[in-house]
Amino acid sequence: MGNSIGYKYEKLLKARYSLAVSRKSIRDRIDESYHQFWLLKEEDFDESGKVIRCKIQQLLTKNEAPEGSVIPHNIKHMPLARAEEIAALILELYDIVAREYSKQR
Repeated sequence: MGNSIGYKYEKLLKARYSLAVSRKSIRDRIDESYHQFWLLKEEDFDESGKVIRCKIQQLLTKNEAPEGSVIPHNIKHMPLARAEEIAALILELYDIVAREYSKQR
């Protein structure tokens, strides 16, 4: 695991906050939230976190973009059910890291 638990916790705490408090659409909140933790890769997590991080990436890159970047295109055009699934996965990933972080303190 590459990044420290403190760094992971900070990034995912901000991601969770972006999901929870904004008045923006769910797609916009997913975009803001993802940009808080996009540098965290699968190898930064334990096995259950790896699965979730991989699933988030798969959902964000599900469709090819005709032009431009794949993730912004997918976020803009994703069905609301997929956005809700991604939001739930981000919160689940936060929970995993928060539990690990609390054990370190």
